[in-house]
Amino acid sequence: MTVSLRVLVLEDRPEDAELILLELRRGEIAPESLIVTNQRDFVQALELPWDVILADYRLPGFDAFAALDILKQRGLDVPLILVTATLGDESAAECIKRGAADYVLKDRVARLGAAVTQVVNQHRLRAEGERKLNAVRALNQGIFETSIDAIVVADQAQRIVIFSAGAEAIFG
Repeated sequence: MTVSLRVLVLEDRPEDAELILLELRRGEIAPESLIVTNQRDFVQALELPWDVILADYRLPGFDAFAALDILKQRGLDVPLILVTATLGDESAAECIKRGAADYVLKDRVARLGAAVTQVVNQHRLRAEGERKLNAVRALNQGIFETSIDAIVVADQAQRIVIFSAGAEAIFG
C-alpha cells in the first residue's frame, strides 16, 4: 500500500535528490516533494506543512546543524532525517542529540523508505499522544478549578502536586 507524504528534500546535488525520491517510491511512499539547495530556500519552504525533511549533512554555506537550529527556532515539529555520503559516529551522535530523527548513508540508501516510514509513524504516534495528554490535562484543570470537593494529589514522595479550589476553601 503506497503512502503519500509531503517531503522536503535539502540536497544540492540533483542526481542525489532524484535518487532519494526514487528510493522513497521503491519504499511504497508517494512523495509530494520540494527540493531546495540552500538556506534561503529551506527557510522559505518551511512556510508549508511537511511530513518529513530529508537533508544532506553538508551543503555549500549550510549544513544539517543549521537546518535543525532553524526548525527549533521556529518551533516546528517536523522530523528531519539526514541522508549523507559520509557521517562519522561523533557527527551522527551530535545530529541525533540536536534533534535529527535518524540518518541514512547514501551508500545504504535502500533503507531510506523504511527509515522514513518508521520516523513518520513514530512522530504521528507521539503527536497523537501529546494531543490526548493535553486534552486530559484540560479536563482535569476544569474539574480541579470548579469542584467544590477537596481534591489533593500527591506524587510518590508525598509532595502535593495538585490542590483544588475546593480543597483550598476547605483547608485554607
